[in-house]
Amino acid sequence: MNLRFIFLYLFIGFYYGLPGQTIVGLSTVEDRHFGKWEIITNAPDLTGVVEGTWVAMNDWSEWQYALGDHTGWIKLRNKNDPNLWEVIGNDEIIHIRTIFPNEFNRWEVNNGRRSVDVETIRSGDVEQWEAGRRNNTLFFYTYVEGDRRDWIIENNIPDLSVAMQLAITFIPILHVVPRQ
Repeated sequence: MNLRFIFLYLFIGFYYGLPGQTIVGLSTVEDRHFGKWEIITNAPDLTGVVEGTWVAMNDWSEWQYALGDHTGWIKLRNKNDPNLWEVIGNDEIIHIRTIFPNEFNRWEVNNGRRSVDVETIRSGDVEQWEAGRRNNTLFFYTYVEGDRRDWIIENNIPDLSVAMQLAITFIPILHVVPRQ
């Protein structure tokens, strides 16, 4: 475990005291590889992982996640269309699509009961994102500007499932990190 991750974990642990199973950060497991991510929660003894199924073959279209009792898949609906993704897990199917084709700075996340728009806060800045409206918002941003290995998540949207939290955060992040 490197010093960067320890500091991030401590920062998140002390800064957030939210009830329930809330994802408060995502961090690459290896410094130079974006194919495996650690899921950091508000519970210090509960972490999870998101791992690319076929990343070793340079196929970034399918991922698996596990966080406690929550497991599932994150995958492209069609490998030739990066605009439409699905998160499937714990009896929930979530559709994630770009608002406009091939514009990866605005997404709609929908599980059939709730729809959340996700977009960059400022045009051209892919390191700061916002989801939701008014007081029910979720922000996520890089821990260090210019370093897309560690992301902080501030979640003020009540009752989001683990799958929905990952759908809102992981797909936009996946589209802005290097494929290595």
